[in-house]
Amino acid sequence: MGALANLFDFEGRVLRKADNLATRGLALLDRDHKYRAHRAIARANSIIERGRNRITRRPADAAAVFGKIARGYYGLSNSEGADRAVEDGLSFDPRNPDALEIRGLLDLARGKPKDAFASFEKALESAPLAPHLWGYRGDAASASGRKEEAIVSYRKVASLAPDDTENYEKLLHLAPQDADTWVRKAEAHARKEEADDALHAFDRALRIAPDRVEAWAGKASVHESIKQNDRALRCLDKALSLDDRNAGLWFRRARVLELAGDKEEALKSYDAALERGPDDPRTWNARGELLLSRGQHDEAVHSFDGALRVDSRDVPALDGKRRAYRAMAKWDGLERVSAQIAAQEPSRHDALFSRAEALVRLGRLDEATTAIDAFLAVDPRSHDGLNLRRETMIALRHWPDLAATCEAILEIQPREASVLRDLG
Repeated sequence: MGALANLFDFEGRVLRKADNLATRGLALLDRDHKYRAHRAIARANSIIERGRNRITRRPADAAAVFGKIARGYYGLSNSEGADRAVEDGLSFDPRNPDALEIRGLLDLARGKPKDAFASFEKALESAPLAPHLWGYRGDAASASGRKEEAIVSYRKVASLAPDDTENYEKLLHLAPQDADTWVRKAEAHARKEEADDALHAFDRALRIAPDRVEAWAGKASVHESIKQNDRALRCLDKALSLDDRNAGLWFRRARVLELAGDKEEALKSYDAALERGPDDPRTWNARGELLLSRGQHDEAVHSFDGALRVDSRDVPALDGKRRAYRAMAKWDGLERVSAQIAAQEPSRHDALFSRAEALVRLGRLDEATTAIDAFLAVDPRSHDGLNLRRETMIALRHWPDLAATCEAILEIQPREASVLRDLG
């Protein structure tokens, strides 16, 4: 039945064939294969023209195909072909955004910006979130002397496509003293990892508005991204001179100082951040990691506890405590915090091993055996895990289990003397 229905679906077959060819033509055009693109677009146009009288029942689909054909001809600089396809498309559906867009571009190229503006306006009624249509609307408004309308259009593009740096160029051509636009342009360049352009735009913003905290902070981020820590620090200090109560800036200052190797000053900046934002687990954790790296394990535990007061299930904080307890050989605390981590992340092998090790050191050997087996289920060839199991089996005097464990170790390290001795 489906094959029979398809046989009589003449308009569907015409539209599908023309659409496939038009789509292929546009793809070839994108790859700069103009000759092959022209052949595909021309064939699509020929097919839909021959079946024109049979596709009237599907006007929206027909208009969509003509819109693609118009776009293809426009891309091939064939304005006559594009014109015909536009008119054909709009005769089927006067609201088709593709056909209206190409009509607007043709009018703009012919020096008719007012007509182009009207076409883009109408296209936006059908596609109000298309940033390129807003951009073309802005171009038409600018060309016809409607500066405010152009600014409105380009700002709409900025909200829909915030990384479009060319759009910011157009906007700044009309409003060169708009510091906010310079900042947004700089941020877009930064996201695209275009450091020089980002720094230039931040400098332009700061020349207009030297008290813009976010501009100093953004400039610091760019310097940090290209490992210019001294310059990043100067920018952050300037931002903090304008907004000393900003906990986020103090946190960032600490991170830059830490990267620069000045751990003492970094710790002071973390403390300043926590004075202003005591409920930020990110800062508590970063402070804890810094203290761990300095060997100040008790103080590190206090920092991680600060994060856990905000969120008792914060795994990075729990893991920081785990490493601190391990370094101090505080086995009760290590067992407890490792169990908390494993309860949330059952396959977390470092937490499973830490708990097993702590239970062995605490002499809770039966529990330790279960914990070691849970760890080895996740990482069965762990040399440390198997050795811990060997130690436990010796303490429990479980000789058959000891032999099996020794054999598993020897598969990994065939000549380990102590294991060979235990096996003997």
